[in-house]
Amino acid sequence: MKIIGLENVESRILKAKEAMYKWKDEFIGKSTTILYEKIQERVGVKDIHTPAILAEMGHPYAKRDPRNPHFPPYIVHRQSGELFRAIKRPKYKQTETRSEGYVEIDEGEVYYVRAVLFGNSKMIARNFMTGSLEEVKSQVTNDAKESLKTIIRGLRR
Repeated sequence: MKIIGLENVESRILKAKEAMYKWKDEFIGKSTTILYEKIQERVGVKDIHTPAILAEMGHPYAKRDPRNPHFPPYIVHRQSGELFRAIKRPKYKQTETRSEGYVEIDEGEVYYVRAVLFGNSKMIARNFMTGSLEEVKSQVTNDAKESLKTIIRGLRR
């Protein structure tokens, strides 16, 4: 028995596969850029707190008596700009089974980054990486849903 129209089905499957690969690359690039920009925003706040002002405030980032004056609480003021510059542009990695985008910080450029992210014996943690990711998660998820709907609508034609 011969199945008529099988070529059309195969063609549509290949078209869908190509569209998904293209979407995946675009989506990962776009979402990691959104994350990168949010991280930069959270560590790029121009500093108005001199050491004297922080002392007057009772050292709000001190672990002994934390009174973080910011919302979200993981904002990091830009003083020297070292941390801001150490945040590297988004990168993309692909293997046969996995694709991922990521933003990284060069610890060689900023020796104190772990202390800022996770705290230490004297300072509270301000994990701007995880906080920024949580902030953009719903936006990125909604963007993914909408762009996938567009692809699926295009395949129906």
